[in-house]
Amino acid sequence: MRTGFVSFIAPAYTQDTVEVLKEIVSRAKEALTSLGIEIVSEAGPVINLFDVEEAVSKISSIQFDFLTALIPSWAESPMIVNTLQPFFNKPILLWALSSIQKGDVLIAPAGAAAMAAVMHPLRAMGAKLKVVYGNPESSNVRREILHFARAAYTVNKLFGSRVGIFGYADMGSYTAGFDQTSLRSKIGVEVEDYEVHRLLLEADKIGDEEADEFASRQFEDWIIDRTVTKEDLRKTVKVYLALRKIIHERRFDAISMKCVYGLPIYYGITPCIPLSLAGVNIPVVCESDVLGLVTELIMDYVSGQRSVYLEFYDIFEDRVLMGVCGMIPRSALE
Repeated sequence: MRTGFVSFIAPAYTQDTVEVLKEIVSRAKEALTSLGIEIVSEAGPVINLFDVEEAVSKISSIQFDFLTALIPSWAESPMIVNTLQPFFNKPILLWALSSIQKGDVLIAPAGAAAMAAVMHPLRAMGAKLKVVYGNPESSNVRREILHFARAAYTVNKLFGSRVGIFGYADMGSYTAGFDQTSLRSKIGVEVEDYEVHRLLLEADKIGDEEADEFASRQFEDWIIDRTVTKEDLRKTVKVYLALRKIIHERRFDAISMKCVYGLPIYYGITPCIPLSLAGVNIPVVCESDVLGLVTELIMDYVSGQRSVYLEFYDIFEDRVLMGVCGMIPRSALE
């Protein structure tokens, strides 16, 4: 998770007050870092209009998932608006700090007042705001910021993601279909149909020796049913090795495949094991279910861990039975 960072302070404060506010700003930056958020570009404090151009230039120097606009005190709205306006295409965390108690003294720089003065104008102008109020020590503040940061990271990541499918809408499932233009424009994911026969052409290039060597390593601790022949296992491995190569060459971030009217018809095996092995590194679903696959990709980005695609098999009064026909990433089993 990557953020640009800028802070705002009113020009009326004395230099001593500005230095105190800078210390408060430093604590906010440390809080972001402790949440796993990297500050990749930084500017501020923006105090007057002469600071705006330099701040925009500094913030623009590196790409980020969202922009953090910190308001530790009262700040004049034009400075905030002029600095943030070039970044209205990005999510913006508008974070206003609250008062600070130091012994018997309450320091109240009025960050809430500055936030209230600029929040509505920013939204009316089209800014994508997440407003957070409170100090870095607050667990609620930290939780809100982290949730927002993960969402912003996910949105940014999706717009560079590529999904590979091998065949379209297995068994003619209506829910597996998708509108490519709508998906690309709204979510940002690019979908490429590599097609099953091209996958098999790649699988045929892999020699028996290479496949057997991989199988001996990969399945060393697997319990394999005696009815599974060496030839079937070899074909399965060849498909996986070809799939791994294609994923790398086509830069696929997730894949799905026709598993009923695909490999079983053309190659005599199901894709469950190849998909399960591929699922160690990227999201996978079966039946060329594009929207299900994109949903899984979103869950991976948001959670930071591998999600698993399951279907509802039955619904009871006290439990739900879910499963899938064989394609489960090994990481989920562990």
